[in-house]
Amino acid sequence: MSKTTIRKRIALTAISALFAGMLTVASAPVATAHNAVGQANVDADSTGTINGSLFVATLNSTGTAATQAVHNVLTSALGFTSKGLLAKDTSSGTAQTATVLAGGQLSLFAEVSTAVGFSVTGGTLSSLIPHTAAGTATYNSSNTAAITSYSATLATSATGTGVIWTAPSTVGTYTISMLTGFPIDANASTYSYPTTSSMPTTLGGKITVTVVASSGGGSYSAAYSACNTNTVTLTEVVSSTAPYPSGVDSSGRVADGGNWFIDFNLNDAYNANLDPGNIVVSATNGALVNIGTDAGATPAAGTASTDTSYSNGSDHTVIISQPTAGAPLTTTVTITYNGTTVCTKTVTIRGKV
Repeated sequence: MSKTTIRKRIALTAISALFAGMLTVASAPVATAHNAVGQANVDADSTGTINGSLFVATLNSTGTAATQAVHNVLTSALGFTSKGLLAKDTSSGTAQTATVLAGGQLSLFAEVSTAVGFSVTGGTLSSLIPHTAAGTATYNSSNTAAITSYSATLATSATGTGVIWTAPSTVGTYTISMLTGFPIDANASTYSYPTTSSMPTTLGGKITVTVVASSGGGSYSAAYSACNTNTVTLTEVVSSTAPYPSGVDSSGRVADGGNWFIDFNLNDAYNANLDPGNIVVSATNGALVNIGTDAGATPAAGTASTDTSYSNGSDHTVIISQPTAGAPLTTTVTITYNGTTVCTKTVTIRGKV
């Protein structure tokens, strides 16, 4: 058997393995951070690693489907929204994770300077943005692979691309891969233009997506929330990088005239802040409480044993004070969110010696 024949068979095997999800391809440079669900979309022009960052629109569409911006408008990604995105990790490279509702859509975008293709193990691709305004998009018969036409100017100037992935209606785990570069032809000496059956060879971004039937978001999850007592606020701690809330109750004591604090956050099953709701703090034995609006900052002393706030589940601080100066106080403080008890703490403030 000739060397040329052997090389052709190796190339054919590699292409088949790629679509079976078994081929290990060269990795792109380390990617930049990614925003979480609900935060503004990443500015791919200024923060992305060219050919090495794949971003998901973290803003969810208020319409019936995801939206895609026009060619190369990635500076602020204002036109990008996903639909049914529940969770997204903070990476943008080849080890990303996301959670989406069955039938939901992810709007994907990236900065590239070479040929690029997208490949998925389930669901379908659509609305692929070509590199140039006059470019074309090509899909395979099942819409699980797509490539854009390549312009020679990309070798020196990066431009934006993007695609919409529609999740399957069947729950499970699927992968989305962005591939850049050029495939090597059968004689392993020259590069050739990629096709949907001969994709680019460098893995620039990959997302493992969990498709779920219903959302666990929006409901309080004790596993992803934290509530702890503290004798100081974060701004008074020597290390400003200490976790907040820490989830560990303070073992300190508070003297007459001092204050206790409760640090807490409220997250859902996808570790995302709960939507704005009614937060009520109440204390026994006449203790005075007040909910602070800035995490870690010292709230003003309260004037009543109950305080309410309509806010989301991001970090909060509650201050607890004596109702009568010099009188010892032991009080149980209860925090509820939309009627659900999320935290109960008992603290003591010493009286006058």
